[in-house]
Amino acid sequence: MVTGEQAHGAARTAAPIAEIRYLHTLGPTGTNLEAAAHLWFRNHGLEDEGHVVLHASLEYAMETVPRTGAHALLACAVYPELHTLVFGHLHDCRMVDSFLWPTHEMVLAAAPDTPGEPRTVATHPAPAGLVPAASERQLVTSNAQAAIDCADGKAEGCVTTVVAARAHGLRIVRSFGEVPMVYTVHHVWERDDRGDGGGEDPHRLPDPHRLLREPRS
Repeated sequence: MVTGEQAHGAARTAAPIAEIRYLHTLGPTGTNLEAAAHLWFRNHGLEDEGHVVLHASLEYAMETVPRTGAHALLACAVYPELHTLVFGHLHDCRMVDSFLWPTHEMVLAAAPDTPGEPRTVATHPAPAGLVPAASERQLVTSNAQAAIDCADGKAEGCVTTVVAARAHGLRIVRSFGEVPMVYTVHHVWERDDRGDGGGEDPHRLPDPHRLLREPRS
């Protein structure tokens, strides 16, 4: 049975979602996270009000996002060091939503004039396991950046999305298909840590120990 305080706590958590008008996520344009951010706004009826802001990394985004209550980060379950972002910012950032949605088709791509499999492959750390065993990995900040580096000749190939590969005129060497993915939304706000009771956490849930002590009707 859901108690009145539990329902009140759920309402607290839901309230910040209605305030979000900016989703900060990983760029440059063409990443799975960018597509997921636009989907989140559409699913919440905010496609005309919501703004997607792209950053070189989520770590950089966390440090620069305005703490006005209207901003949030969008990450995914396989983003490296996501646990560090979550537990390192409990004072001003909380996970408020998540959803399951497939990535773009993931591919191993190469420059059109590269024969066979590429010897060097640009890749974000998350899908690095898709790099052929005989190829050398070159780590970059995103799937979209991997395609850019490949097109610029910094690597013979890349692990990227089919969208980014086509945008940069790359040859598809192998397709890994779409990958089911969990995306997470992290609301960022300004918290007063003076210790005088100000700046109450807008996401605070009921104290479970108090709920256990309270008599059931």
